[in-house]
Amino acid sequence: MSEKNQEADKDFMLATLVTQIDELAKKIVEIEVLCKRKDKYIPHHERRRPKDNERKRVEGMLSIILHRVTEHDRVLDEMEENIEVMKQMIGSHSRSIQLLETLMGHALPHLYLQQNRGLPSDTMANPKIGV
Repeated sequence: MSEKNQEADKDFMLATLVTQIDELAKKIVEIEVLCKRKDKYIPHHERRRPKDNERKRVEGMLSIILHRVTEHDRVLDEMEENIEVMKQMIGSHSRSIQLLETLMGHALPHLYLQQNRGLPSDTMANPKIGV
């Protein structure tokens, strides 16, 4: 009994697959007809083969594009390195300025006694603007 059920299931699945393949084939034919009407579809065996000179021209253009992209990548890498060096220099200069301000505060304390004025690098609003 189970063998008959299995065979019936297999037959049913096979019939379903055949129906799906038939529907797919019909849809492919419909698409081909639509494309042929628009003169856009060209079967693979009817397509023209590119000529050698056309192929060489395309390869040449692609080679030029590849060369330019490679050159741009190199330039971008150099720029990235330069930016990193600039960041390091900015950090170094910032630390140097802070050190100089600290040294100036110790060397000339009478100039920097007022806490509200701060250090020379500290920016504050002009008190004379409101007058």
